[in-house]
Amino acid sequence: MTRETHTTVMILAAGKCQIELSTGPFLLSEPGDYAMWDPSIDHTSDILARFDHHDAVLTH
Repeated sequence: MTRETHTTVMILAAGKCQIELSTGPFLLSEPGDYAMWDPSIDHTSDILARFDHHDAVLTH
């Protein structure tokens, strides 16, 4: 079994996104906002509902 060693980046294209990292919460609220973390950080994310936008994030 190989332990993954890549870094993850999430970039907000539109809308808002709340990321819950094991180090604490982080809000992406403006296009171009980003968060980056290494494999040792656990995370979840939620797109925050907005009725006037299409929400979009890029993750790699």
